[in-house]
Amino acid sequence: MEAENSKLKKLELKNSKIVTGFRFSGAHKLNLSYESKCCRLHGHCWKVEVEVEGRILEDGMVMDFSRIKDLKKELDHRYINELIEQPTAENIALWIGERVMEAAGDREIRRIVVRVWESEDSYVEMTFEK
Repeated sequence: MEAENSKLKKLELKNSKIVTGFRFSGAHKLNLSYESKCCRLHGHCWKVEVEVEGRILEDGMVMDFSRIKDLKKELDHRYINELIEQPTAENIALWIGERVMEAAGDREIRRIVVRVWESEDSYVEMTFEK
């Protein structure tokens, strides 16, 4: 056991990442230049996954999970067009990524990945790097 511990002490921590997510329900409609059912008011039960990579600070965290999960309160059971002008999955992911970066404050974040599922088989992934 002591030999294993000494091996671990020699390893250099290169990357730390937290992953969390939430689900929210909301309605939206899109303004598109072509005929689409998405132009009519409709809803989804979205799934969101967020990865945050960065340095572990003195408090022992890359970032507090709850700072990310708190975004659910802003999105859940809302008409998403009131928050985001053209609420495509891409723009929702961008909105979430911006809010996660704001919530991170002074934390040393290198990378944020946001995935937003609009259905079981369709999602968008956006990567933000410093």
